[in-house]
Amino acid sequence: MLFFIATEKQPRATMLKILPLTPALGAEITGMDLSRPMSTDEFRSISNAMLEHQVIFFRNQTLSNEAFVAWGERFGPLMKHPAASKQHPDLDKLAVVRADETTRNAFGEGWHSDQSALPEPPTISMLYLNTLPDVGGDTLWSSTYRAYETLSAPMKQLVNTLSVFHNNLKPNRGYVFTGSGRVMHFEQPLVIRHPDTQRCALFANRLATTHIPQLTWAESEALLAFLYAHIEQPRFQCRFRWTKNALAMWDNRCTQHTAVWDYFPQVREGVRLTVQGQPLIAAFPDQVQWTKERPVAARLE
Repeated sequence: MLFFIATEKQPRATMLKILPLTPALGAEITGMDLSRPMSTDEFRSISNAMLEHQVIFFRNQTLSNEAFVAWGERFGPLMKHPAASKQHPDLDKLAVVRADETTRNAFGEGWHSDQSALPEPPTISMLYLNTLPDVGGDTLWSSTYRAYETLSAPMKQLVNTLSVFHNNLKPNRGYVFTGSGRVMHFEQPLVIRHPDTQRCALFANRLATTHIPQLTWAESEALLAFLYAHIEQPRFQCRFRWTKNALAMWDNRCTQHTAVWDYFPQVREGVRLTVQGQPLIAAFPDQVQWTKERPVAARLE
């Protein structure tokens, strides 16, 4: 897919090329320097690519922390990542991501959607890496659109009626988030509808989802185990091999991801941004059998 665009500030033609990575999701975008001014048409092309491909990648970008934050703000208000162990000292919305010889649990390891236990989970996440191991440290994404769309009709009829509880302590193995100090336990629809594409997606992940309240515990465990394995199938995935100064952007409403921590004790470091979310939309609100429990947020003692 090629776009030839002449910007107002730069009369020369700019070639923006979008290269899909797999049939399910993912695209690499070339011909763009995100540090320079961008035309409305260029930004619209990137935004549309994000909606179509769910996760997009840019290589060889030279972005200061301030330029990275300015780029992120074009997609919406930024939020502090509540699970980040270290914020940038000068830019509080910028989280530092680092794994090295002292790391015990690498940030982003295990299939998940970012902060799914929040009442308003993030819409978009962005990661910019500038220090990489000699080899390894890839990230994988999976399309929860495709995971839902490939379910059988009877299974769709079931999951359309269910909700799921997410808890932010589950992915951290009992650790308290240093960014907020709060335990979040929130009921979300199991099937959500993306507000822009109108496509349906599954919203349950192995690291944060605790149970389906409409089912017995045994039924919930069995159905969730099936859904996790279904979502994590290679046919719904793309894999990105990082290079220095590459940038990834993904939509948390229709993807899950996992960072592969196979490079210990080498260093992998960068910065990430999180775009403030909105309440999730149930794909079939009239069918969901919400519990009498309402979503709660409790502060740790």
